[in-house]
Amino acid sequence: MVIGTGQPAADNTPRQLAFVFADGRYRGTDTKDPSAHVALRNQRNDHEVTLRYDTYNPQDPIGSPSGHADVRFRWTGTNFSTLDPIPTTDPQAADSRR
Repeated sequence: MVIGTGQPAADNTPRQLAFVFADGRYRGTDTKDPSAHVALRNQRNDHEVTLRYDTYNPQDPIGSPSGHADVRFRWTGTNFSTLDPIPTTDPQAADSRR
C-alpha cells in the first residue's frame, strides 16, 4: 500500500488516496474520491490492513480534524473488501473525511 498526495482542492483541502497492491500487482485505490488525510495505521497480516482517516465536522478548519476513523480492508485473493464503513466526503456532514 502506498499513500499518494495530489494537488490540493480549490479550498486548499489536501487530497490523498491509498494505492493498493497485492500479489505484486496494482489493485486499485481505497476509495473513489480522495481524502483530506489517510495513513496506514496497522498491517495485521498479508491479507488485512487498517487505514486511519482524519474526520472533520463542518466547522473544523483544514488541518484541525475533530477525530479519526479506522477502516479495515481485507484482501480476499481476488479483491479488497472493507470491513468497516468508510466516512463520507460530504464537507457538510459530521465526521467527514472531506
